[in-house]
Amino acid sequence: MSEDRKKLLELMEELSFPLSPEELIQNVQEMNDEDVAKLVLLYTDVASYERDLETYIKEEHPEEYKRLSDEREEILKKKDEEKLYDLERKQEEEDILLDSEDVKAEREIEEIVKEQESIADLVEGIVSDVEDAAKTAEKTAIE
Repeated sequence: MSEDRKKLLELMEELSFPLSPEELIQNVQEMNDEDVAKLVLLYTDVASYERDLETYIKEEHPEEYKRLSDEREEILKKKDEEKLYDLERKQEEEDILLDSEDVKAEREIEEIVKEQESIADLVEGIVSDVEDAAKTAEKTAIE
């Protein structure tokens, strides 16, 4: 990955683009070099402006900055908790589905084993009958 593309990814993360890291990488990789260069210049200016604005607010309104910063952290924390909860719920649903598939597979295996046991019993009976018939034929032949 080129330096411009790496820089663009860093800037997009710094500017808190609402995309997953995978989506950011995919989007940047799909861009042509000219667009990447333009966006690096633009986003560098935007990031610089945001940093300057943050510094100004910190210095001029420290209490308000602290309050807003704490609120932002709380919002991000709640979003992370919601994502985690959603992922856990999704995992539980997948686990339940897999468990039901396992139970179904076990039942099918049990049915196949029972069929094979039944066939084995039938074959064993036939072999026994053939052996008995052979013994009877042998006795009859001897007499």
